[in-house]
Amino acid sequence: MILALGIDERPVESDAERKSIGKEETFEQDITNKDEQLAMLWELSQQVGWRLRAEQKAGSTVTLKIKYNDFHTITRSETGQEPLNLDEDIFQIIKELHSKVKSRQPVRLLGVSVSKLIMEEEKLPAFLQTTSGNGRQLCWMH
Repeated sequence: MILALGIDERPVESDAERKSIGKEETFEQDITNKDEQLAMLWELSQQVGWRLRAEQKAGSTVTLKIKYNDFHTITRSETGQEPLNLDEDIFQIIKELHSKVKSRQPVRLLGVSVSKLIMEEEKLPAFLQTTSGNGRQLCWMH
C-alpha cells in the first residue's frame, strides 16, 4: 500500500446506516406513453421491494423521481403511518403520485425510493414477535 500516493487496496468499510433504498432507470429513448411509464415504475417498485426485504427493512416514505428530456427533475413523496416493503404497496403509492403529475414532456429517467427506514421486525405488532433460544428475533407471519 502506498497511502501517501492515494493508493489503498483495503475494502471500504462504512458504519453509516442506510437512509433509503431506491432504484432509477435512465432510458435510451425518452418515454412519452403513461402506460410505459407505469410499467417501468412497477418494475422499479419490485426491485426496491426486493432490496428492502433482502435487508430486512421497511420504510414509511415513498418517493417518485421524474427527469424530463430537458433535464428538469421533479420528486414527489408521500409518508404513511405504517412502514412498508411489499412491491404492491410501494407501487400503489407511486401510481398515485404519478397520477398527480400533469406534465406531457417526454421522460428521460424514472426513479422509486423508500426512506425513513426501520428494521422490519420493528413494524410488527409485539404479539407477532418472539425470541428464539439463541437470542435471535423471530417474526411469525402467514
